[in-house]
Amino acid sequence: GRLLAAQSQAPARSASQVQVRRAGGGPPLWSQELANGNGGLFFSPDGRYVAAVGCCARGSTVAEWNARTGARVFQRRLADHATAIGFSPDSNTLGIGTASGQLRFWNARTGRPRAASLHAATSGIGSVSFSPDGSLVAVGAYDRTSTLWDVRTHRQVGDTFPEQPGAAPVALFEPNGRLLINYDSDAAQWSTTVQAWERFACQAAGRDLTRAEWGAILPDRPYVRVCPAPRYRSLRSARASAAP
Repeated sequence: GRLLAAQSQAPARSASQVQVRRAGGGPPLWSQELANGNGGLFFSPDGRYVAAVGCCARGSTVAEWNARTGARVFQRRLADHATAIGFSPDSNTLGIGTASGQLRFWNARTGRPRAASLHAATSGIGSVSFSPDGSLVAVGAYDRTSTLWDVRTHRQVGDTFPEQPGAAPVALFEPNGRLLINYDSDAAQWSTTVQAWERFACQAAGRDLTRAEWGAILPDRPYVRVCPAPRYRSLRSARASAAP
């Protein structure tokens, strides 16, 4: 909370300017030029680095600097325009979204590939956000889709989230693990844990699955009661056990 990073681009210039200042004011601690425009920037979660993307004047460039000194950590130019970036929670991986819908995973200290890329959208990616535990990554794209991906397996988790006409969603994980999808004019918040969906299903249904329903849906799994007993039933049982 002590530093402020800003990226600006003069109307007549193709490059952008990245500056870091003290949040309390004063002159910049450092300033660096980034080729190919103004595409967004982020501090690493540990506060030690600043990464920025320059897009899309004749290409794109991704660069990273030491947040306090401005010393460059790496800089790479991409033929497939980089359109969005996001740090993993341990600050070691940088997710790179591209204009072709690819999501790349780079080593945040070297700028080299850390894992194979995955095809996350049919058009440019506008936002990349890792879950607080680093196991999931959310992608918002200009084809109006918001999707969730398993970082280890590169498989999509669940269905594509609901779309809104004319809105390019921005999908961002909150510190509590919930996913916030911003549709410009409004937003939706989603839980991403099995336990949260179990609680929602139990509240909506008001009961467990019957054994017949369980057998039809999950024939290869032993029957388990998932939902807690209704509150009135628990109170009645408590009263019965307390009676003389």
